[in-house]
Amino acid sequence: MGLFEISLIGVGLAMDAASVAMTNGMVYKKLSISNYISMPLLFGIFQGIMPLFGFYAGTLFAGIIMKYSGIVIFAILAVIGGNMMKESLSKERGSDRKQDPDDDSFDLSGYSNQH
Repeated sequence: MGLFEISLIGVGLAMDAASVAMTNGMVYKKLSISNYISMPLLFGIFQGIMPLFGFYAGTLFAGIIMKYSGIVIFAILAVIGGNMMKESLSKERGSDRKQDPDDDSFDLSGYSNQH
């Protein structure tokens, strides 16, 4: 992994840490000073340790992963493709859940349910 890839990982981790810090600031209004210090400190420690654990686990299992990677990729893509074919052939074409006609919120498909 080159410097560019490592920099992108660092930027991604920094954005993750910033979003967690902002969310904690919005959710937890009245905290003690020790909580204000411990939450970001522990989060930063875990953000630093987890990539190290991932690297270590990757080096431990690299041989096994390389040996069976083609089979695992085929199985994952077969399951995804089979699920897509099953959904395309099903009689119900739409959302899996029934929409409440009085619900004025947005759903995940990108259109408004407002009347």
